[in-house]
Amino acid sequence: MTSSGDKERHDSLLKAAGQEASGDFPLFAAALAASALDHGDADMGAYEEHGAELVAKAGPDEQLAPEEIVRRLSETLAMQYGYRGDADDYDAPENADLIRVIDRRKGLPVALGVLYLHVARGCGWPVFGVNLPGHFVLAAGESDTPVIFDPFHQGRTLTPDDVVALAQQAGQEGSEDEPIRLSGMNDRDVLIRLMNNQRMRAAQGGDAQRTSEILRRMVLIAPQSAPLWSDYGAASQAAGNLRAAMAAFGQVGELAPDTDLAANADAALQALRTKLN
Repeated sequence: MTSSGDKERHDSLLKAAGQEASGDFPLFAAALAASALDHGDADMGAYEEHGAELVAKAGPDEQLAPEEIVRRLSETLAMQYGYRGDADDYDAPENADLIRVIDRRKGLPVALGVLYLHVARGCGWPVFGVNLPGHFVLAAGESDTPVIFDPFHQGRTLTPDDVVALAQQAGQEGSEDEPIRLSGMNDRDVLIRLMNNQRMRAAQGGDAQRTSEILRRMVLIAPQSAPLWSDYGAASQAAGNLRAAMAAFGQVGELAPDTDLAANADAALQALRTKLN
């Protein structure tokens, strides 16, 4: 169980991360703090040291070709430290929990991607998440044709046909006239994607309190997202946390005035006020 002091400290880190510009978002530290909220007895110093050790092993900080960046990352994380995707129990909650991913050396593509990105940032290498539906991948390089690689499969480089196959598995079709378009993700969105996995699993399991708590963490790191605040309000209401729901719905109106989202939030807010009075 996380103590009140630890919770306050982890929340403060998430709030501070939420105020950072996208280019300065502390992905590894924020992901670790979010995970720590579920592990009150964890030695956070040891996990921070592990993150620093991964960077030191992969370095030194030098300019490399994209193919060499991928090779270095794969050699360090997959070969030396054994990080891999959990193909045997893909939907296990531990696979989206960074502390447990580090403990077990396996997890979801996006959870492993957090570690790959952390090492790349520490070494000054241009690597970014790719918003491919269904299966998170990474890209190295700053050109229009970066090297796409898969942290779930030990950093394996993907061919264009591999990318098309992954997109089609997720229901995204492509053609010569309309090729599959890949868009880069900033580090904040990578963490949101990881936490969304936790949120969906909690919702599918009917755990309203857990769903609400994950969304509480998400709005700390993405405080300008009106849709997330709306979802947090609805989840808090479902969990019986009515005052948290009211505060969340109020935020929606401030962030997205004169929108359908704000109108729906205001209606929910008024209903809650009536219920409490």
